[in-house]
Amino acid sequence: MEFQAAPSPPDALERVLRHIEDRLFEPLDVTGLAELAGLSTFHFIRVFTARAGSRPMAHVRPPRLIAAA
Repeated sequence: MEFQAAPSPPDALERVLRHIEDRLFEPLDVTGLAELAGLSTFHFIRVFTARAGSRPMAHVRPPRLIAAA
């Protein structure tokens, strides 16, 4: 059986950002995004906020509002 290493936070963050961009108008939740990143919800929020400068759902809101306008 072959084991894969857990994704590094930068790779995981890039995957999550692409996922958000591709599914901007679909329901998104922090738990699902954390699972996609391979991190616990608590750790995902900490890593995302540190790297992106805002909490995950605060990062989703502005593009949705711009696209809706």
